[in-house]
Amino acid sequence: MATLDRDKVSMAGDNRDQRTDPEIDRDFAHQVMATVGQGIVVSSEGWRFEYVNPAFARMVGSRPEELIGRSMDELIHPHDLPILIQARSRRQAGETSSYEARLIRSDGCVFPVQVTGTPRWQDGKFFGSIVAVTDLTERKRFEDELKKSEAKNRALLDAIPDAIFLLDKEGNFLDYRAPNSSILYAPAELFMGKNIHSIMPQDLVELTMNNLGLARQSGKMQVFEYQLPTNGEIKHFEARINLCEGGDFLALVRDVTERKRSDEMLWKAKEEAEAAAKAKSEFLANMSHEIRTPLNAVIGLTGLLLDTDLTHEQRNYLEIVRDSGDSLLSVINNILDFSKIDGGMMELEHSPFDLRRCIESTMDLMVTRAAEKGLVLKVVLDDQLPTMLVGDASRLRQVLANLLSNAVKFTDKGFVEVSVRGNAIPEGFELRFDVLDTGIGMPQDKLDRLFMPFSQIDSSITRRYGGTGLG
Repeated sequence: MATLDRDKVSMAGDNRDQRTDPEIDRDFAHQVMATVGQGIVVSSEGWRFEYVNPAFARMVGSRPEELIGRSMDELIHPHDLPILIQARSRRQAGETSSYEARLIRSDGCVFPVQVTGTPRWQDGKFFGSIVAVTDLTERKRFEDELKKSEAKNRALLDAIPDAIFLLDKEGNFLDYRAPNSSILYAPAELFMGKNIHSIMPQDLVELTMNNLGLARQSGKMQVFEYQLPTNGEIKHFEARINLCEGGDFLALVRDVTERKRSDEMLWKAKEEAEAAAKAKSEFLANMSHEIRTPLNAVIGLTGLLLDTDLTHEQRNYLEIVRDSGDSLLSVINNILDFSKIDGGMMELEHSPFDLRRCIESTMDLMVTRAAEKGLVLKVVLDDQLPTMLVGDASRLRQVLANLLSNAVKFTDKGFVEVSVRGNAIPEGFELRFDVLDTGIGMPQDKLDRLFMPFSQIDSSITRRYGGTGLG
């Protein structure tokens, strides 16, 4: 515990008693001003600093004792000196003065301050002044940021083509804004302080109030559309309502008439295009019999002629006619089948058929072409395969024939093999067909075009081997 030196206490008490009352008051005032966070300066009638508190000294980057005897003239920015002179004149006239200026710190940095000066009087004469100095740096920074933010928000609002309404829960207009170019633009006095019941049609009032209630209950934005007669025509509008803090509502209303018209035109064009495509597909699908029948007659009669006595030249010509007819029939079948699928007219049959016989009959179609190229045809069937199945045997043969035809077409030597496996599934029985050949194969980067309609892997190969991509 600290102890007191009685002699020192006595001396201090004696010194205190010997000082005059003004000295005691001045020391007390200096102690008070030293604890204040605001800058305080006491100057003489000649505007020289008699006292500077620590807060002001820190503000200008100096020590208090370094500032005694100096004046504000030395610290203020030269451009702001006229403001200082005018403020001094007012103080000499007995008025309190307040102004903003810029001071220069000891490191050369310039910063804004608020200066408030009060005159000192003694025996009825001007005796100097007491000045309070507030650093405005942070406040100015905040004001600048606020101005930038307000400018940004104003620019954003100006860029919005919507009309903006602020409503309370009763439907009273609290604020309103709309760009002059908007069809929704109207003078503010048309809305401000009024209720939607006195401005809007009854059906729109009910719709708006219902959505205000939904926004309040759910806390989510409500979007609805409505129509209004404007300038002699019906306009379409879209309203978005958001719940604000405090229970008010922000409503953004946009003219969507042009969008509605565009949507209607696009929908109409889409329907017309779909109808035209469907009519084309239905036409081609319905032409199946009319096209196939005469072509089958040509091919059939050509076959009959080949069974008669013919010269070598005649036989050669007829075989070309038959082969060309077969090729043409294959292309027509593929085109018609594609049209049927595109037109939604393709129906799969559900009839019993012998799986092995279906596969063998398909292979028989390839025997002649394979023999001409010296290829070996192989069939590998899983022992677990059932003999009889229910399905569309014709479509199965068609798919398998297309795969085998390609395999034979692009294989010059070796073999073509078909392997079939299967397993029971809840919906029936699943078959897996694998066609393997020793032909030219396909590049890895072109596999994504496999089974794409009308696509060919390589135009140069197409010229050599032929084909349309319809299979």
